[in-house]
Amino acid sequence: MTMTTIGHGIMAPTTDIGKLFTVFFAFISIGTFLFVATNIINNYVQKTYDEFFVIKDLFKRGHKNHQKKKIRVIVEKE
Repeated sequence: MTMTTIGHGIMAPTTDIGKLFTVFFAFISIGTFLFVATNIINNYVQKTYDEFFVIKDLFKRGHKNHQKKKIRVIVEKE
């Protein structure tokens, strides 16, 4: 967020053109940051969402198959 610390510190725009440029620069940099952050978060959430349902489906399939299995025990007499 260093791009938006305008006028805080040693350097600050003094001319009208410099101030106008700084305002546009702040809007563009904030928009760019939000665009990148949104894409990163969206990719993370989508990956987590997909993995959750893959695991959920595997558990359901495994659970159903486990219930349907028949166990056959063979006892041999000596």
